[in-house]
Amino acid sequence: MEAIKSWAKSVFMLSMFASTVMLLVPKSMQKQAKFAAEMLLLLCVVAPVVGLLSGARSVPASPGFTWSESVPPFALGDYLVSETERRVTEMASIAGIPLDRVSVVPSREGYGIEEVRVVLKSPVSDQEGEAFKGTLAAYLSIPADKVFLVVKEAQEDSR
Repeated sequence: MEAIKSWAKSVFMLSMFASTVMLLVPKSMQKQAKFAAEMLLLLCVVAPVVGLLSGARSVPASPGFTWSESVPPFALGDYLVSETERRVTEMASIAGIPLDRVSVVPSREGYGIEEVRVVLKSPVSDQEGEAFKGTLAAYLSIPADKVFLVVKEAQEDSR
């Protein structure tokens, strides 16, 4: 029943939007705008029926519905961490930095990056390390003191 209410609400909202747009369209384009609005409404009305007849699962009409319980929800913070790790790895490869792994700590408050820890396979010169840290800090829009370059052997000895 909830799905039907949601579908009816979407049809109503689309018709209201189409009516508003029709008021704003100039007279010379009324025919084309009316045709486009009618096609959108037709698709909105027919799509659930076609989905039922074909037995296919349609896109959920409400954010409360999910595809399945086994699929984890999308989190923007997780995407930021994985994408930042990927980009730092890519930048290290281009710069010739001997990279072992990258760990990114997301910001505790809001959306952002708290710190980036780059574990190197072997030491790099101070000049090269500072240049890479500065580049990462500028690229990620975080202070340079939040970017850490750690040599793998030194990190394992400290444990």
